[in-house]
Amino acid sequence: MVRPIKVLVIDDDPGIREMLGLALREAQFEVTLSDGQALDGAGSADVILLDVRLGNRSARELLADVPSLADVPIIVMTATVEVEAAARGLSGIAGFVAKPFDLDVLEQTIRDVATSPRRA
Repeated sequence: MVRPIKVLVIDDDPGIREMLGLALREAQFEVTLSDGQALDGAGSADVILLDVRLGNRSARELLADVPSLADVPIIVMTATVEVEAAARGLSGIAGFVAKPFDLDVLEQTIRDVATSPRRA
């Protein structure tokens, strides 16, 4: 049996976190949800879905405060029209997804990132 891909979802919006949790669990991912404050499960995640804006904190600030997150491939989520521009300057980004989500695209992006060779 193949081990499920472990995904850590970091988003300050509880509705988005819960929706992603339900959808990704239905797609057979193992999911941990975080608002960016408590990061339980970060070290064991295969992929992190990280919102660019986390309330009073940005993804850039979170990554600076918790550098170990950069050890895990990160997929940036944003509602900003220019997805790549919103994540500019964030190092180690493995992928981008725009809100609102196309769940099929999101699931495939997670699978692609989780199974691609890690950068040295």
